[in-house]
Amino acid sequence: MRQAIASRIIVVAVYALAMGYLEAVVVYYIRYALGDVHATGTVTSSIPGKFPWAIEMTREVATLVMLGTVALLAGRHWRERAAALLWAFAIWDATYYLGLEILAQWPPSIITQDVYFLLPAPWGGPVWVPLLADALMILLAGWLVSGRRRLAGGTMP
Repeated sequence: MRQAIASRIIVVAVYALAMGYLEAVVVYYIRYALGDVHATGTVTSSIPGKFPWAIEMTREVATLVMLGTVALLAGRHWRERAAALLWAFAIWDATYYLGLEILAQWPPSIITQDVYFLLPAPWGGPVWVPLLADALMILLAGWLVSGRRRLAGGTMP
C-alpha cells in the first residue's frame, strides 16, 4: 500500500512539474508577443479581440480542470484526492515561478508584485505569498496522506 501511494505521489509530482514549466513557457510567449517579457506592465495588447483577459481566464479554468482531474485520478478517497490536489497545485505553482525565472529572469525578487489569478476577479501581491502558500499546501498534503495511513487500520472517513 505504501508503495502504491508513493508511486502516485511521484507521478503527480512529475505531472505538476511538467505542467508548471509548460505554464511558464506559455506565459513567456504571451509576454513576448505583447512586448512585455519582464512583466513591466507598460505594454497594452495589440492583439485584436478580448485578449488578454478573456483568453487568460479560459486558460486559468483549463489549469484548474487539469489539476482537479489529476487529483481525482490519483486518489481513491477524499483525503488522497485533496492531498493530490494540494500537492499538484503547489508543485505546479512553484515550478511556474522557477520556469519564469529561468526563461525571463523574472521575478527579480520575491517581493515583486504579480497577478496571481484572474478568477473570480484579478488579485495579486508579492511573489513570496504564493510561494509560502505552496509550502503550506505541501505540508497539508503530507498531513492528509499521513492521516489516511493512520486511519487505514480503522474506519475510513
